[in-house]
Amino acid sequence: MDMKKATTNARRRFGKTLVAAVALACMAGTAFAAEFKKEEWVLVASVINTTNPYMISNIEGAKAMS
Repeated sequence: MDMKKATTNARRRFGKTLVAAVALACMAGTAFAAEFKKEEWVLVASVINTTNPYMISNIEGAKAMS
């Protein structure tokens, strides 16, 4: 494995871990809310285009989460 690929893989793992940690922190914060009203929440997915397979997977993931 070359160094560039190893660095890219490490950055991806770090990014995924960071996103998971932030999501977990946000969910933990909602656990302390007195009342959770689903209609008050908005999920936004921002992508550059809808033809790139990576962006398509982001859209599908956002739909699955919502």
